[in-house]
Amino acid sequence: NIKGITKPLAGANPVTTGITTDTIGLSVKDATWYFDKTPSTSVAHNYEFQLGDKIKLLIVLDVADGYTFADSVTITADLEYTAAYRGLTYGTVYLEYTVTEEMPTTYTVTFVANGGTSTMADVTGISGEYTLPENGFTAPDGKQFKAWSVGGVEKAVGDKITVTADTTVTA
Repeated sequence: NIKGITKPLAGANPVTTGITTDTIGLSVKDATWYFDKTPSTSVAHNYEFQLGDKIKLLIVLDVADGYTFADSVTITADLEYTAAYRGLTYGTVYLEYTVTEEMPTTYTVTFVANGGTSTMADVTGISGEYTLPENGFTAPDGKQFKAWSVGGVEKAVGDKITVTADTTVTA
């Protein structure tokens, strides 16, 4: 079984790290994305996939000393795939894809102290439901923070908001 393959989405860059196997005696030696055309050309690490791209991921597997591939091997991956292998002490798996989905648009949630002190880091990569955190600001002398304000609406810590654009959350 091969794990950790990142599905290619339009707008995303190719990822080849974190690919592993849970099969005893087998490890991932290398992984490279290629355009599915003749001659095959590797995909640069900074390339952004486009809708309709026909690509394949070549995974080279290493077999540990004392292990060999059987005559018939079934290899499964955590995404749709087509697989093949060669040799007794190494193997190759070709996973073929057509990019059919776009990377989701994400937004930033920014926190404003509203007269208080201290800072709270922006939260990036948010799309959809977001749970409002504890207030990390220090209130002005003689005052305390009551709630968050999102778009002029009062919200409590732990309330969920729907993020569909960059959002400012005010203490």
